Amino acid sequence: MGNLLDNRLKQRAVLFPFALFAVNQLLAKRLPQFPFLTNYLNDIVALPVLLYLGLKLRNTFIQNPKPLNNVNILYTFILVSLYFEYYLPSKSPAYTSDFLDILMYGIGMFYFCLFMNGSDQKM
Repeated sequence: MGNLLDNRLKQRAVLFPFALFAVNQLLAKRLPQFPFLTNYLNDIVALPVLLYLGLKLRNTFIQNPKPLNNVNILYTFILVSLYFEYYLPSKSPAYTSDFLDILMYGIGMFYFCLFMNGSDQKM
């Protein structure tokens, strides 16, 4: 019973960022704009989605699936932060640099580490 419950919680933890992103995108055009949701919700779910897709892709091609290590996770966080908060704003006025975006990426990274990394094992 405990293992079944653990599996259900893991599945929900994996689906949550994907569902949150989809709902946010669908409702963004129909509801009044809330600054926090408009500006930061996608940033929070970006790394869990990106890291989980990378985890699944990597584990598809190796014999012994295992979680991403902390170096890979931190590298992805730094790369995403630099690309979206430094490089793109320096190349186009359509992008803005915002320190809070980096904080939101960090929250998403910790969510992935706590609830999603290794979730495809024993599920």
